[in-house]
Amino acid sequence: MDSSEPANAKPPYIASASVPDTLAMLHVNPDTGLTQAKVDVSRKEHGYNEVAETKGNPVFKFLRKFWGISSGARFPA
Repeated sequence: MDSSEPANAKPPYIASASVPDTLAMLHVNPDTGLTQAKVDVSRKEHGYNEVAETKGNPVFKFLRKFWGISSGARFPA
């Protein structure tokens, strides 16, 4: 979802469409998939199908090991 869209925005029809309807909307043959030309055009338009990895603060990552259900077991009252 685009960050400019409200959180309660209605999802596009394709999000709730059946698989055959989705394939038809995207003009994809389920037996052969996308042609390399369509892949190249899609990558130029939308980029690679990747999710950006977020790097956490290493100090907080370390401290989280001592927080939670198991923290009471390590330091009994």
